[in-house]
Amino acid sequence: MVVVSFIPLDEILGVVIGRLGAAGTAAEEGGVSRALWGTWSDYPKVTIGGREYADIDGTLYTRHAFERLAPSGLGKAAGGVEGRSISPNLVQDVLDNPDSVTPVKGPSGEGRLSYVSGSVQIITEKGIVVTIITR
Repeated sequence: MVVVSFIPLDEILGVVIGRLGAAGTAAEEGGVSRALWGTWSDYPKVTIGGREYADIDGTLYTRHAFERLAPSGLGKAAGGVEGRSISPNLVQDVLDNPDSVTPVKGPSGEGRLSYVSGSVQIITEKGIVVTIITR
């Protein structure tokens, strides 16, 4: 005789959410705080000068940069851009431990910084992540 028991979905989700925390907040993993990888609507927003930014563990992202975080296998974002499979944790690691940091100019001549680590390049403007490039 085979006995099958079912666990209600809300109990399963409660355990999963309890382990991971809400999107946009850090989860503890081996004593290390790790940002969760969610969608644009999952994260708190900050508005500066009329522009909205996603706040992922204290780092602000433009919508453009955020769309580049998405896993590439999920297709194109609303803006028609395919994600580059770069997690918020990898972005933070590149910002905290870059191989190089170089001043660069934005499209209108504004000052930006290019942080490079391996094949990942993060461009910031006034501390806000504006784009993510893979090489």
